[in-house]
Amino acid sequence: MEEIVTIIVPFVALNDYVLETIEGISGLLYHHFELILLPDNPVTLPAPLHKNFIRIIPTGDVTIAKKRNIGIVQGKGKYFAFIDSDAYPDPNWLSHALREFSSHPENLWVVGGPNITPPKEGILQRCVGNASQSYLVAGFRSYRKKIARSRFVLDLPSCNLIVKKDAMDKLTGFNEKLITGEDIELCNRIIKHNGNIFYSSGVIVYHHNRTLFKPYFQQRITYGLSVFKVLREHLSISNLFLLFPFLFLLFLLFFPFAALLIPTLSLFWIAIVMLYLLLILIESIKYSNKVLEFPYTFLAILTGNLFPGIGTLLALCRIPVNIKAIYRNHYHLKR
Repeated sequence: MEEIVTIIVPFVALNDYVLETIEGISGLLYHHFELILLPDNPVTLPAPLHKNFIRIIPTGDVTIAKKRNIGIVQGKGKYFAFIDSDAYPDPNWLSHALREFSSHPENLWVVGGPNITPPKEGILQRCVGNASQSYLVAGFRSYRKKIARSRFVLDLPSCNLIVKKDAMDKLTGFNEKLITGEDIELCNRIIKHNGNIFYSSGVIVYHHNRTLFKPYFQQRITYGLSVFKVLREHLSISNLFLLFPFLFLLFLLFFPFAALLIPTLSLFWIAIVMLYLLLILIESIKYSNKVLEFPYTFLAILTGNLFPGIGTLLALCRIPVNIKAIYRNHYHLKR
């Protein structure tokens, strides 16, 4: 008998992306699942989407981690499948994931895969997707934004994450204190419990990118807000990469002041900046599919690399950031 999968989708308010997510889930070739929708307030779905496998649980104004934990408590499945409300799955999403679970040892706790740019994305969103494939933006996690070789990995994002219920019971859910980075923190605990995480090239979701300019800039700032909290709880070499945007930002901002005291240092600063821009230039050419995409991809890589550092600096200075307001910009109705 096929196992029931609980699919969990947190979101703020109903919009076209959420409806697209539900439609995509409805078209899955694996049919033994339930779908739990977690909006802030009660919502009414359009009549064509009234399905008996859907449950709507309003959560109020809470973190995404808290929403997912509510879904976990209410879920009946042997597996929990997490997908973002601005993404939709490939029809074989769950079929491929469960096949990986059955073909690997019992200590495989998590399966995920690529979250790639939808084929009909606009150019400003496409270029953000291009930038996300660059090592300068995503580091060793850049393989997630393309169909890459299947492998065991250290962490995966919650926009495409299928977790065994037994594993989630041991972990007691997501860390509700984190406003971002809760998926990295969860995966860190999985590794500490000797669980395995597998990236499968066939477990695909199509994930809309933020658009240049403001929505993407704001999103990248939020990525840096929880860096110190994650490092405080799970210090590791892989997590230290999260500090790079912050450290490089400090170098760009404050090294010129040191050069005022020692003028020769200015040549070193200029050389590093020129090398940095050259690397971005190379990466922009590499990941742009059309000439017209190049300047936007260049800007997306530049800001995608530096803006998490701004978020980390804001957190260090204890300057509050209205996360809800930032994400609400992405949840506007498109119809």
